[in-house]
Amino acid sequence: MRTSEAIRLLDSQCQYVGILRKHRDDWAKFNTWQRETEIKLERIFGPGNRHFKTFKGINYSSAVTLIGSGRDIAGEIRYWNQGLDEAQEFFRLMKDEIKSRSFFGFISLPKSEIGTISDDKITIRWIMAHLPVAYIVIGIAALLTVFLAGVRVGQIPFVNEILNALFKE
Repeated sequence: MRTSEAIRLLDSQCQYVGILRKHRDDWAKFNTWQRETEIKLERIFGPGNRHFKTFKGINYSSAVTLIGSGRDIAGEIRYWNQGLDEAQEFFRLMKDEIKSRSFFGFISLPKSEIGTISDDKITIRWIMAHLPVAYIVIGIAALLTVFLAGVRVGQIPFVNEILNALFKE
């Protein structure tokens, strides 16, 4: 995926947090936002990624309510805002991570987040989007080294005589 597209997807989810702050009791909006965020995280980082699990772990309400203690509106608002603050910080960190993994405008994911390759053909675009930058650089360096070694070996007189004998026909 292109870096700019991934950042745009995360920005749209981050901006929606402001709307959620004003609609604390609108669980339909919250559930839609949460579901869309999970889908976008899967699009960006692949299915079953660690970021998806981290996002699912953000709490927006108190985990414990004592029976008969009454409703603590201030506490609910506090937990709600803390959860939304944590979500905004999560989106900021994800954007920073995407920028740090960017290679020629594509996101380069570590092997643990690539997942399995389906019937898709492996193309240069797929490689740029799924392999860490270090692997791509090592691959290009290896190809260049082999090419230059072939050129150098082809200039050795003994090898040159063998090649001339083979291709004379």
